[in-house]
Amino acid sequence: MENSKAFLDRCQEYDVGAVERIITDGIAYLGVELPRQSKVLLKPNVLSPHPPERHITTHPVVIEAMVRVLLDSGNEIVIADSCCVPGRTAHALERTGIADIGKRFDRVSVVPFEELPTRPFTNPDNRYLPEVGLSRILDDVAGVINMPKLKAHMLTRITAAVKNLLGCIPGGGKQQAHVKAPSNQEFSQLLVDLYGFIEPKILLNVIDGIVGLDGFGPGPGGRRKPANLVGLSADAVALDAACSRATRLDPQEVWTTRFAIERGLGSVASETNQDIEPVRFWLPKPLRFPRFLSSRVSGLQRRRPVLNIDNCKQCGLCAEICPVQCITMGEYPSWDYAKCIYCYCCHESCPHAAIKLKFSLSLART
Repeated sequence: MENSKAFLDRCQEYDVGAVERIITDGIAYLGVELPRQSKVLLKPNVLSPHPPERHITTHPVVIEAMVRVLLDSGNEIVIADSCCVPGRTAHALERTGIADIGKRFDRVSVVPFEELPTRPFTNPDNRYLPEVGLSRILDDVAGVINMPKLKAHMLTRITAAVKNLLGCIPGGGKQQAHVKAPSNQEFSQLLVDLYGFIEPKILLNVIDGIVGLDGFGPGPGGRRKPANLVGLSADAVALDAACSRATRLDPQEVWTTRFAIERGLGSVASETNQDIEPVRFWLPKPLRFPRFLSSRVSGLQRRRPVLNIDNCKQCGLCAEICPVQCITMGEYPSWDYAKCIYCYCCHESCPHAAIKLKFSLSLART
């Protein structure tokens, strides 16, 4: 990347004027030239239909601040994403407060990716995603502003700029991505495959880290955690690395960062505007075993989804979303762990935080 600089600034509240100033300062520091009189795509994190105060999705204040900057240059803006539950993105955009931005500003539309026409994107050299259907709007816009939320993630340690682009895959294609690449390293390679398709169109990455999630994120099972920052970079990988350091995580422990650097798709930020005092995010780790034991106990390194019956509302969403149909609904959901690929789609999509993740001795290989 020619521009691997990252810009981080402290921000402790969701004030649109304050965030807009940070974005303006960051653009100037990075030397990014935004388009004028053009169409621009904003890609937030709209994981699921939760209100902004749950801090599961990109806060509408951060999105509005970016919208104001772009409108000042006469641009037309499309805000689009695809949530984790097929067919429910429109509801998620409403519930998160993002759809309201399109109602309040001219030249701003808010739309689910599922409602836009797609075309195949192909790269035979990709590891796990040689072809994927993505929106044709990527061809039509002058560029993409990637706007992730800073959260913990059970497979990728953190979800930030690179991981956020999974939402560009409409509908149930996101769940099928887990089937193609079930382990954390395989899934991270697939995310880098996807990033390679979209990276040429990315103008800027802006992360909402004012309040994020640590613990068992990235959904309702996570824990609200202020990081008190807004970050920007033209290089998604550099921004992810900067956010890793800001949460006391070695960037090389984030597989998407490591793999993207290995493929020449980004770099650790060569320059940042200031040193931010790190905030301690609690990020789940697999159990560690000596190499000679790894083949016998590899299953122990995974957490098994387990029902918290007190929280369960018997909605059946977990069974609906499971990509390998290992969950069946009786009075309550039950798992066939022999079929489970440990993608944790059920855990991150459960609206009631009724699915916990626990290590289990019964996962050991024999």
